[in-house]
Amino acid sequence: MDRHEPRHLVPLAMLMLALASGLPAFGSGIAISVLYALSLGGAYGSQQAINAAGYAQYFGRDHLGAIRGASFVFGIAGAAFGPLPFAASIDWTGSYSAVLIGCCALCLTCSAGAFAVKRPSSSTKPMSNCEQTS
Repeated sequence: MDRHEPRHLVPLAMLMLALASGLPAFGSGIAISVLYALSLGGAYGSQQAINAAGYAQYFGRDHLGAIRGASFVFGIAGAAFGPLPFAASIDWTGSYSAVLIGCCALCLTCSAGAFAVKRPSSSTKPMSNCEQTS
């Protein structure tokens, strides 16, 4: 994190997550299971490190709790609604392959999109809930 911006490391994590998403759709067995475990562990481990340092690097430490709290809401919503496409895939196609391929494509899209993200510009106005009038 000291040598590279998080936006340059996110694609690596997303590629590992794409691999973990796609592997079960195309095969099974011990080798696929080991590759799946390695790629999923690498993806989540790197995402944790990127998140921990990336939020502070991009947004500073002043409002870090509020920013992380807001992003936590979206993470919980994703965990709550995430199983629904998998259930629909089983109902409609009889397997998880369709939704796994979709997840793989979404990870690849996020990986490519990470290069377009720029560092947020710092505001010259102080952030506050109330406007001060003179």
